[in-house]
Amino acid sequence: MTDPILERLRQDHALLRAALEPADVFLRRPASVAAEPPADARGLILELAERLGAHLAAEPGAGGPLLGGLEHDAGARAAFGALCGDHDELRSMLAALVRTIDDAPGPRRDEQVIVQLRDLVDLVRIHVRKEEVLVLAASPAASRSPDARTFRRRDG
Repeated sequence: MTDPILERLRQDHALLRAALEPADVFLRRPASVAAEPPADARGLILELAERLGAHLAAEPGAGGPLLGGLEHDAGARAAFGALCGDHDELRSMLAALVRTIDDAPGPRRDEQVIVQLRDLVDLVRIHVRKEEVLVLAASPAASRSPDARTFRRRDG
């Protein structure tokens, strides 16, 4: 039986990965059209902001019970602290991207949207993978769960 907190984490990560898909499509466009964000780029970014915001807001409540044994593992505590630092960085990057997409359209703004979105998507994927690895390392119940095989196989 899967731990309910681990199941919530798995579901939330699946939703977050799905929210990254439109950004991936946008970022894979041919170079000839990639320099100019489409008219719906703002909507794409705001939807990603909503999903990522929900993920970041949910994690503090879920992390404590699942990682309750961290008080005896300095390495895991440090890794969990780094994840909290990731949250701050992700929030900052997301806020900057939302401000940038609201700037007046132009080549400089359009280039910044692409660069910032690519950086944000990459960091979200890295963060999710680190989170999954930490949860498996810190939670004996998680490491035995059926989700553990999925987390270990996933490229992030």
